[in-house]
Amino acid sequence: MTETGLAVALTFALCCLVAVIALALVKLRRAAARAAAREETLRAVIDALPDAVVVADRAGRYVMSNPAARQLFGEELGTLLDERWSERLGAYSSDGTSLLGPSDNPLTRSVGGELVDDYRVVLRSPNRAGDMHASVTSRPIHDASGATVAAVAVLRDVTEARREERARQHTEERFRRLAEATFEGITMSVDGIVLDSNETFARMLGYEPEEVLGRDSTDFVVEQERAIVLAQVQTGSEDTYETVGLRKDGSEVSLEIRGRMVEVDSMRLRITAMRDITDRKRVEAKLAEQSETLRTMAIRDELTALYNRRGFLELGGQQLRLADREGRSMALVFADVNGLKQINDELGHEQGDQVIRDAAAVLEQVARSADLVARLGGDELVVLASGLLPENLAAFGARLAAAIEHHNAHAPRPYKLSMSFGVAYRAARAKTTLEELVAEADQRMYVQKRERQMQRGAAA
Repeated sequence: MTETGLAVALTFALCCLVAVIALALVKLRRAAARAAAREETLRAVIDALPDAVVVADRAGRYVMSNPAARQLFGEELGTLLDERWSERLGAYSSDGTSLLGPSDNPLTRSVGGELVDDYRVVLRSPNRAGDMHASVTSRPIHDASGATVAAVAVLRDVTEARREERARQHTEERFRRLAEATFEGITMSVDGIVLDSNETFARMLGYEPEEVLGRDSTDFVVEQERAIVLAQVQTGSEDTYETVGLRKDGSEVSLEIRGRMVEVDSMRLRITAMRDITDRKRVEAKLAEQSETLRTMAIRDELTALYNRRGFLELGGQQLRLADREGRSMALVFADVNGLKQINDELGHEQGDQVIRDAAAVLEQVARSADLVARLGGDELVVLASGLLPENLAAFGARLAAAIEHHNAHAPRPYKLSMSFGVAYRAARAKTTLEELVAEADQRMYVQKRERQMQRGAAA
């Protein structure tokens, strides 16, 4: 190659090298500009944060802080985090009782490589009204080789949040104390699953408080009542109802329950209150038994144990209404003891009472189980029979006569039982009242009694 060609080649190569260097410089400038822009953006973001942000190097000196940190601490860049750091900043333990020690500083700990999360401190300063409760999070900063070169800490003011949390805790504690003091069992559930309860509920059913949590509400009632309880829960009913609870030992307890749906933190909860009404139900049952006893005494005849007039009119009226609905006929037999006055006069009233009891027993023997037998008073006895047709009345009379004959043959009495009776018939859905039936049958009974007396007079 000639000297001229060599010079041209070197010149071209030099130009190319210059171009490459120039291009590299342009790229470096652009990268530096982008890095500066990113740094500026990051700085702007950090400066805009309401939380205090500080960075310390490995020597423990402040190398960066945002306005919130400078306003809070008043520390200048380059200030050393020495042993008196907590005294300068007024940094106390979370309960506010003692200054933090040199090794308690989150930045110092992170410079040593430690990760610090939600470290609670109290900041106290003459220039600040009241204590400031803060949460500090700090992290070590590593270089490309992974070595720790600095640490960053973020301090957040949680004074108001702490105040709200303490107020909420106090409120919860008050409600907890109130719930524990009540005589009612209280549960809080979601979709029937118990989330919480007071001690009264657990003790009511023989459990420890922690044993009822996470259980289905229907676990605490007898099996035959579970569908009812489930329906109350699913419909969100607020009606008060009674059910039978199931204790842990398998015994039963009567419960009165009422519930209400509430919304807590966007969650639909059911608050249920229940009381043990076992004693009340026991008293109610006893009162009902006593009431039934009194009612029985009110409608039963003391001498014969048959229904008395009041019982006959009450139950007989019900039977007539039922017969009208079902289209059945009715018949009423009115019976009267013959010769009662003579028995009383000659044998005494004890025997008079006995003959009435005998007549009642005979009528009960002849009557069907569905028939109503009663003593209206004195020696007047009635049988109200349902579905007894006119053609069957003669057969009823024959059974009654046979029963009287059998009684006289087998019962050792100083008298012979004798009765006169009359029958009144009521067709299906007739308008005849019970009182009219009694009057009609009574009239026919007296006709038979007079005929018997006339027959006796003719025979004499």
